[in-house]
Amino acid sequence: MLLDWPAQKQELQDELERAIRRQTLANAPVVARVPHVTLQEGRKLVFVHPDGSRKEMELEAHEVSWECKRDELIRGAGKQVPEAIQTLGGAMARDMETALLERLREASEKSGAVFRGETAQDLAAESLRALKSMDIEFDDDGRPELLMVASPQMMDRLAELKAPELRKQVDSILEKKRDEWLRRESRRRLAD
Repeated sequence: MLLDWPAQKQELQDELERAIRRQTLANAPVVARVPHVTLQEGRKLVFVHPDGSRKEMELEAHEVSWECKRDELIRGAGKQVPEAIQTLGGAMARDMETALLERLREASEKSGAVFRGETAQDLAAESLRALKSMDIEFDDDGRPELLMVASPQMMDRLAELKAPELRKQVDSILEKKRDEWLRRESRRRLAD
């Protein structure tokens, strides 16, 4: 009979959870870019905006499972664990990314930030207008921290454009946004 070592079991469980989380984020690039927090308890989040208004958001469960018989695990000397991490991480990634993209679609439609251009030129013009209206942050190397999500159909239409022309316009907008960001950052005061 094996000894019961609660501390080692907890350490093993924590490491497995971290490995599954890494695998999930590796398979869900959109989810990985979204700032997130881990809640250990509770069923909802409450956002309090600077104007005092509040918004409540119910949490959505993302569950996946994987089974292995005890004797198979012992005979396989734990070789199934990496497979389980990949399987669980991949399934969790698909579930989370699908839910996130659905929420983005709903929010975009509510706010009117949906691109409806029929031609590649219309989509490019809408995209450039949207880019101009965004507040964009930049990392320490001056690269924009920006994520735009597009359907495969939209990407096909945008691919019809001459990339160098569009790239010049995007670069020009991003350069202006970088200057605005630098001005904003230089005016910030550090808290005591």
